[in-house]
Amino acid sequence: MASWEDELGAMERHLEAQRLAVLGSGRAPDTYELPDGLGPLPDGLRDRAETLLAATLALEGEVAGLRNLLGRSLRAAGQRPMPPPAYYLDERA
Repeated sequence: MASWEDELGAMERHLEAQRLAVLGSGRAPDTYELPDGLGPLPDGLRDRAETLLAATLALEGEVAGLRNLLGRSLRAAGQRPMPPPAYYLDERA
């Protein structure tokens, strides 16, 4: 049976794998699911869990910012005028 200590470590590793994937330095990790039967979080691990939550929310904000930047870039690329077609004249004719 898993312990909260083990699961917090697994969550931290999973979050780091997600961060690397967002940065393009790794593949997206498989979905993480908290196992059943852990019981309540021990008070001694509350600070660690809150730090992990803050890091998760920070990564979520970073992903949202990157998504918005990509959207703006794609919209701007679609608004650029197309260059005029090239015309070549054969002066020998």
